[in-house]
Amino acid sequence: MPNHERTEPSFSKTALMAALVIPALTVSLVWAGPQRDQYLWEQMQQHNFDLAAGGTLRVRVDDADLAIMVTTTSSTEVAIRLRSNNMEWARDRFERTNYRVREEGDTLVIESDNEPSNSGRSGSWMSVVIEVRLPSRFDLDLLTQDGDVSLEAFEGAATVRSQDGPSCRRNQIHHTFTTVC
Repeated sequence: MPNHERTEPSFSKTALMAALVIPALTVSLVWAGPQRDQYLWEQMQQHNFDLAAGGTLRVRVDDADLAIMVTTTSSTEVAIRLRSNNMEWARDRFERTNYRVREEGDTLVIESDNEPSNSGRSGSWMSVVIEVRLPSRFDLDLLTQDGDVSLEAFEGAATVRSQDGPSCRRNQIHHTFTTVC
């Protein structure tokens, strides 16, 4: 009579899974490379102003994300941060873009020059974020050619234009709000 006993394979299921999964995981990690959020932000500029509520924030920048937040103090703060996979190149490009922050009466002005994208540097990228903390009663006049715009609750007129930003987000904007995203 033939022996029909079931025999187990000579390798374990764990070993088989490891043999299949580890090479696939290795390929996906090598393929993906470092992700943008793995690069640290470097503060490039910091400004503080004593602007009373009821003023205006006017922003005209070429390539930056804007994060406009409410502060409970009378101090208005501006921080401009940079990150890149090639910081030497990015710092040079940042300097040539010439971000400027100044006070004109009751208006806070943030502007930059237009800089050609990547300037022939294949594979290099950079991200700039401008963070502004203002009193809640402030009018906003914002323009970025390429960047996200994030706003907290403001009590004032707001015009937001982002020509090529992936998104515009707002949270409880009061009064007039006009946006072109």
